Amino acid sequence: MLPDVLAFLVMVCATPVAVWWAVGDWSLDASELDYAVRPFALSGAAQTAIGVVASLLTTVAGVALWRRGALRRDRRWFGVLFPLLVIGVLAAVGWRIVTAGVIGANIGAGFVIIFGVPLAAVVIMWAVVRSIWLATRGRRRSTDATSGGTGTEFPAS
Repeated sequence: MLPDVLAFLVMVCATPVAVWWAVGDWSLDASELDYAVRPFALSGAAQTAIGVVASLLTTVAGVALWRRGALRRDRRWFGVLFPLLVIGVLAAVGWRIVTAGVIGANIGAGFVIIFGVPLAAVVIMWAVVRSIWLATRGRRRSTDATSGGTGTEFPAS
């Protein structure tokens, strides 16, 4: 169980960094650029090293989850993992948009702030509530042989 949770956390944390690296800088080619938020001052080599490590961690965590059968045992956890991965990808792309150097106003940064932040908050709340439910009440299943159930149904209450 602990290796599955660790692989789950590594995948959720490393995926946005890998996507951030893969997307790359979206700044315009101009002499004087305006920034909504200035990007981190990292050299190209540091960005590549961070991105490659994050990509390897994401791959290793995904393979570990697949090989151990963690998500095959209880597919309901996809309802937690998939939304968190999608929000991580959107956060990485959103960060690249917000930190892109542009001429004038960065309209994309405004869209990321107006639509992306509330969307991320709702999806993260969904994932937290869903994971708490799965960890506590999601395990209790009907095992009454007289009910004609297979033991995989959720209780009516």
